[in-house]
Amino acid sequence: MTDSMLDEVRADRGRFIGAWFERCSLRGASFRDANLLKACFREADLRGGDLRAADLRRTHFDRSDLRGVNFRGCDTQGLRLDAVSVFGPPAR
Repeated sequence: MTDSMLDEVRADRGRFIGAWFERCSLRGASFRDANLLKACFREADLRGGDLRAADLRRTHFDRSDLRGVNFRGCDTQGLRLDAVSVFGPPAR
């Protein structure tokens, strides 16, 4: 997906293996327990998102805003974080 507005989307337990989210707005989105193996988030806005217990193995976050994202319980083996924002003013 490119240039998509997906704020507050609920994709819990979804399968997004190898999916690309480029320049997408995903503020407050929930991917709880989702399979995001090898997914790529490039220039994505995930502020305030919920990724609890998601499979993030070999997932790549590139120039994305991850402030306030809940990563609790994720499998992060091979996770790549390049030029991401994780600190700053609270989301929203």
